[in-house]
Amino acid sequence: MPQKSRPLSIARSEGRQIRNLSPSVVVILTKVPKPPAGISRSWAKKKLWTEICKSMIARETLTGAGLVAVEAYVHSVMLMRHVMENKRAEIAQKLAALRETRVAAAELGLTPSSHAKVERPEGVFDNDQEREAADLIA
Repeated sequence: MPQKSRPLSIARSEGRQIRNLSPSVVVILTKVPKPPAGISRSWAKKKLWTEICKSMIARETLTGAGLVAVEAYVHSVMLMRHVMENKRAEIAQKLAALRETRVAAAELGLTPSSHAKVERPEGVFDNDQEREAADLIA
């Protein structure tokens, strides 16, 4: 019997303190969030999730909205590894899996060429004083 899924808003807010913020405010995550259920069952996926999140936290680019892209990247990497190990897989399948993984990595800023392109999200505040000042202006 499949596990009952939780609403997205509940699943995404677990493990973080989220105050009532205006929609234009972007909150950068400073701790590695819990992986989604599909990832937490596999040790390799969980390790990859943690590594990617730590890398993005160090560059201050991991946001709540970015977790979906991280999840897609983790699944893409695992699929690519599976396809590459499969002796019956066609060359086109292998190339498609590699391409999909490369595109997902570039989107997250994980490739050397995309490090400079991915910037800190707009609307990010370093401290509560900056956030309060922005709320007063808005």
